[in-house]
Amino acid sequence: MRRRKAVLHFLCASVAIVVVLFMLIPAHEWRAGASGIGETNGEVIWNNTFGSERYDRGPSFQHAGDGLIIAGWTQSYGAGDDDVWLLKTDAYGNEAWNRTFGGKESDKGFYIQSAGNGYMIVGVTCSYGAGGGDLWLIKTDLYG
Repeated sequence: MRRRKAVLHFLCASVAIVVVLFMLIPAHEWRAGASGIGETNGEVIWNNTFGSERYDRGPSFQHAGDGLIIAGWTQSYGAGDDDVWLLKTDAYGNEAWNRTFGGKESDKGFYIQSAGNGYMIVGVTCSYGAGGGDLWLIKTDLYG
């Protein structure tokens, strides 16, 4: 039991470190053109927002095919307080699709990584598990 608890504390601390690092990394603008997405020299090529009137965040993203895949959390959609939010864009930053995961309590996605023919999201759930904020791993296919 102590070993399991120590491992869970280590994993939760690791998630917290990843979140802090992503907050410290400077933001980039991405350019959509004939060759796809590339960095710009400060000019805004396009600018899109996602979400609704409530609190919505996307701290983790990566290139995915012709656009981006973004992981975070939303209060605007889903089943409860906060829900893990997975959002896919096209090369021009337009929403291709989005999915939510979670229950009645707060659930957040902090990091996303390609995993075979899909994605792996690392987050925290208060809706499932032992309660009080458990590490949550979600594996999806390429369409969330």
